[in-house]
Amino acid sequence: MSKRGRFFRVLMFTAIVSLVGMPALFAQGQEEEAYPEKAVTVICAFPAGGLADIIARTTAQAYEEELGVPFQVINKPGGAFIPGVMSVIEAPADGYTMLMVATPTILTAPYINNAPYTHEELEYLFLNSVQKNVLYVPANSDIQDMEDFVEAARSKKLIVGINAVGAPPHLSMEQFVQSADLEVEYLTAGTVPAAVVAGIGGHSDAFVGQLTQLDQYPGEIRALAVLDESGSDILPGVPTVAEALPGTGYYATSWVRAGFAVKKGTPQEYIDILVATAEKVINTEEFRTVFEDAGNPYEYIGYGDATSVVEDGADFYFPMIDDLGLKKK
Repeated sequence: MSKRGRFFRVLMFTAIVSLVGMPALFAQGQEEEAYPEKAVTVICAFPAGGLADIIARTTAQAYEEELGVPFQVINKPGGAFIPGVMSVIEAPADGYTMLMVATPTILTAPYINNAPYTHEELEYLFLNSVQKNVLYVPANSDIQDMEDFVEAARSKKLIVGINAVGAPPHLSMEQFVQSADLEVEYLTAGTVPAAVVAGIGGHSDAFVGQLTQLDQYPGEIRALAVLDESGSDILPGVPTVAEALPGTGYYATSWVRAGFAVKKGTPQEYIDILVATAEKVINTEEFRTVFEDAGNPYEYIGYGDATSVVEDGADFYFPMIDDLGLKKK
């Protein structure tokens, strides 16, 4: 065979191989553009029916309606939230497993319990809920305000109900207790509603809940103070610790936020789709109305800023946990 013949045979073979490979390249491009093309799992490491679950399902529904595939919320509570978060960490970073994330729990739980992950293994898409912890007493309590509380706490060791040691209600209360140089005994009830019920039943002098508890137990509890730097329209007239005790230097913060995250390493083009969708259908007045009608205070913090909020929380809470000796050996 002549050199010219061999040249044309090689050229023809190369062309055929290229043509055979082109459909695969087109298919690959179409797969990237099609995301999501199947159901997305949303892990909620909190019990069904609670505030976190409502946040997860309301947000997932907005995603589902916009992107046209199911966003299925699966509750995996217990184990200091570690099993739920680990199911996301151990899943492929393919955009099909998301986490309903709550701060500071996503920080404090692994830090306290030496979990096999840290908050840095997640990509925070946005935060869209802000909660504040509130110090409550039973409606029939002799403690009428924060001055009464401080006076009572100085005369005897009060029992304060919380959901768990190291959880946001406990850490908010500890900020106040330490700033006021008080000493209290904590009754751990497992969940916030259980702590409220225990207080109503006379098992604690006071208890820490969230903003929505007052509506859930009308006539049975009273709010003394919002354990944060600012109050809330949900509890008009209820002061912060600093407002209730001016000039004392006593304070408390909550830093409770909720939103969605994916495993770090998820393709950026998928993250961009999820973030753009959130900006379109979640960062809206319409969604705010739906969200707040369900009892969830709303504040949208977008991609990038959400990560900064989480990192600021780590800087704030980790030294406190160390000071309290809560970190397990």
